[in-house]
Order: sequence, then C-alpha cells, then structure tokens
Amino acid sequence: MQVAQAFLWKFFALVSSQAFEEAVFQMHLSIFRDELSKLYVGNPSAQVLISIAKELNGFQAKGSLTTGFGMEFIWSVARPVTVSSYERLETVSQLRRFAHTFDKMVWRMKAPLSELAMLRRAVTEAVFLATNRSVPVEPLILVC
Repeated sequence: MQVAQAFLWKFFALVSSQAFEEAVFQMHLSIFRDELSKLYVGNPSAQVLISIAKELNGFQAKGSLTTGFGMEFIWSVARPVTVSSYERLETVSQLRRFAHTFDKMVWRMKAPLSELAMLRRAVTEAVFLATNRSVPVEPLILVC
C-alpha cells in the first residue's frame, strides 16, 4: 500500500504542477495503472486499489500513446527542410526577403503578366533550390 501511496503523491504533484503536459500525464497514468495491477496480487487492500484503478480509467485519453514505430515514416514525409549551415541559412533568409519585396512590387510593374509570372517562378525556384538542395545561389544575392 505504501507503493500506491507514493505513486498517488507523485501523481498529485504532476497534475497540480504549473507545467502540466497531457503527454506526460498520460505516460504517468499508464505507468501508475501497470504498477497498481502488480499490487493486486495477494494484497489485503486490493479492493481499495481496484477502486483507484477504476477512477483512473476516467482519465483515459481519446487517443493512447503507442511505441512510436510509425513516427519514422511520418517524420520522413512531414519534417521541415533544414539548411546545412548558418551561412546557408543567411543566404536563404536574404532570398526570402527579396522574394517578399518582389511580391510587394510585382503588381506595380508595367510588364506583361506572363513575364511577371515567369519572374515569380524563377524567384520561387531560387528559394526552393537554396533551401532544399546544395545549389550555389549566392550570385543571385549579389544581383538582388
């Protein structure tokens, strides 16, 4: 019973914390349930533990935590692209600032729409190449 009491106090501290996080709560809840089920066997206070376990079932998450085996696939598809160095980050940032400025100015230009669209595609492609590939785009920065 002392083990259960210690878990209850840790659990209380967790849920009354200012930095409460649902994932941490669910993890502790899962561990607490597992530990309670081990205490049932041969325990004269088993009825109290069973009552506690039933009450804890009310905190069941809508989705439950799993091992995370599927996360590798999700991460490989959805992870944001990162640049390889600080210098590359600066280059990409400069290109993005230029693209933002270009977007503001494009409608004021007196040029055919097809040419403006072609220029916009070129700027977008430059930002993409600077971010996703190791293509040297520094000369574009000098021109901009």
